[in-house]
Amino acid sequence: MSVERRASRFVRVLAAALLSGSALAPSATVAASPTPVPARSCPCPPKAVLPVAFRAMESSWGWTLTLLTPPCPPVVELRVGVDGKKPVSLGQEDTKDPLTHGRAAQHMLVLAPEELAGKKIEADDDHELAVLIVRPGGRVDGPYSLHFSPREERLAAAKLQLDRSPRTYVSFAEHGSVYTWLGFHTLFGIRSSLREVRYSVNDCALGHRLVFSPKDGVEPTADRGDEPTDLTFDRPFLTLLRETTSSACVQVVFADGTKSEVFALRRDAKAPLR
Repeated sequence: MSVERRASRFVRVLAAALLSGSALAPSATVAASPTPVPARSCPCPPKAVLPVAFRAMESSWGWTLTLLTPPCPPVVELRVGVDGKKPVSLGQEDTKDPLTHGRAAQHMLVLAPEELAGKKIEADDDHELAVLIVRPGGRVDGPYSLHFSPREERLAAAKLQLDRSPRTYVSFAEHGSVYTWLGFHTLFGIRSSLREVRYSVNDCALGHRLVFSPKDGVEPTADRGDEPTDLTFDRPFLTLLRETTSSACVQVVFADGTKSEVFALRRDAKAPLR
């Protein structure tokens, strides 16, 4: 066969292959590439982290809020407005304390009860803070909104206190040769964060209740036994007979409905009298 005839035949075979779609492909079947699936968008984007937060502490003269900021970028000044009021400067970085001559606590905001109650029904109502952050060079970032709830802060502090020191729930105190007292002093002190106290004597049935009122100054309702003045503000304890009392169990129900662990306490009959 001449070279021309061979070339002509090759061209005809190649054309037929192209028309049939095989195009001299290997006989093995090649799997088709899967169609890419578009990535699903997240319906709940992560919450933005604010460059400022606060730590609250309550005392007899009000609340102290310590504002916390990361070291970078540096902060020159913080200005805070409460419940829509004009932001007030907490002092600049180079401000000196007139008493200590050291750096002033420019990140501390002191809020007296009468100030918090200015535009609220009660001082314990929730409050909104607007924080402006002054950076080097005079740039002002914000305002950043922070929510301050005295009730929530108080509740968190009560839970932390009882979690760290469960033996402060209740305690026995020997009172004379006939009676012992089962004291609830700590629980009365944090009663604004409690709904009720469940307790029992000589077992853990928790069959008795000490229920606190949400209204300030209202005496709690309680199973007071033989002494009608027990478990009141003046007498935050229960009077029990020494010879028939060996132990007690207590569980706290917080204002938000959560419950503490059941704390079991045994009385020490040899404890000194009080």
